Amino acid sequence: MIEDIPQVLDCRNAEGCRRLIDCGNPPDQILSRFGSGTLAGCVEHFFLNAHVTSSGSCRREIRSSARAGGEPWVSLIDTWTGNQRDCGGQFQRRAFEFRMIDEGCWNADFENWHLFEQRFYSGLLRSGFSSGFASGLMKVFHELADNVVQHGGLGEGQARGIAGYHVDRGQFAFSIGDIGCGYLRSLQASQSWSGLKSDREALLAVIHQGASRRDGQGEGEGFRLLWKALADHGTLVRIRSCAAVASIRPTSSGREAEVSTAPLAEGSHISVCCTLGKPTVETDLKFFFTPSPE
Repeated sequence: MIEDIPQVLDCRNAEGCRRLIDCGNPPDQILSRFGSGTLAGCVEHFFLNAHVTSSGSCRREIRSSARAGGEPWVSLIDTWTGNQRDCGGQFQRRAFEFRMIDEGCWNADFENWHLFEQRFYSGLLRSGFSSGFASGLMKVFHELADNVVQHGGLGEGQARGIAGYHVDRGQFAFSIGDIGCGYLRSLQASQSWSGLKSDREALLAVIHQGASRRDGQGEGEGFRLLWKALADHGTLVRIRSCAAVASIRPTSSGREAEVSTAPLAEGSHISVCCTLGKPTVETDLKFFFTPSPE
């Protein structure tokens, strides 16, 4: 029951809400039951309900929260609808922000993408992360966003996605989500991986075998950089592709992955979060939907 869900909208709770909807008995006023949410949870909730007919009440709630000025919903909606506003200047410090990913903005808006990434990088430094780690993470962030453009559409039109980050002292999170074709259909376009049969198989191939759609080019660059950059930082990585989801902790000796089914949704979502000095849990860094009491 929804009453048993903790009052933080993280990825698992976003999944739980969609599963209730899929069962045909959606609860009323889903968002009002949560006082806070993680970056990954909010992005997951957004994409799980983006194009599902039965999720109309969820989409209306998100739009209503955005109209009321509630974050991160207002920034998510503004980004998705192309109405991003200048939040005080190109170089202003920002705790979080989002940016659209599609072929048009990726190729024609390079300067603004560079500034977006630079603000994320600066936020990481202010939050206590080393310059070497921050530089490595930015390569990961750029490559994973580029994957949406290069592989998400698969000849079926442009894949649309969103990249976002959230930083605070000793903590960061980023999410890259899209409504593209997902990993299975993308990998099946390669002779090397044409035998894959399910979203779960495709996800495991990416995590443990470095599967890439590019024949003969070895491990996918974005994921190779991801594991290398995060191995020593107790970081939590979550990857959803269509109907499969994996929670991963990169370690110095390999990758620990727990794979399960997820509510079916178009595309993929990668979320990464990290807290310095201890093993990370997704809820370490949250948005509060209503002002905290004084």
